[in-house]
Amino acid sequence: MDQAKAAAEIAHSRGALLILVFTEAVSLGLLEPVREADIVAGELQSFAISPSFGGPYAGVIATREKLVRQMPGRLVGQSTDSRGQRAFCLTLATREQHIRREKATSNICTNQALVALMATVS
Repeated sequence: MDQAKAAAEIAHSRGALLILVFTEAVSLGLLEPVREADIVAGELQSFAISPSFGGPYAGVIATREKLVRQMPGRLVGQSTDSRGQRAFCLTLATREQHIRREKATSNICTNQALVALMATVS
């Protein structure tokens, strides 16, 4: 049994979640991701996003389906366009970002969306 599976078994047997954090997203092109993790988060700076005076930064977070509605922010999903080509679209955003801004759990501004788009295109 590999270390990730052992860590997942220990965490889950105690009612905890296994959270994996990565700092080099490009490495996931070579290394198999830890599928046993409940939540995965990482930094996208290696996708041609150089920090300038302390920012901007972009990250990625993924979770199991049962935890999706507890995540802050906006979720992007994969679909196909009218020509059958792969397309990415906004699939879920908390309504409070638009309706109850003062009580929102997150805030994504245009600058952050631009950095996320830069990482996607890279």
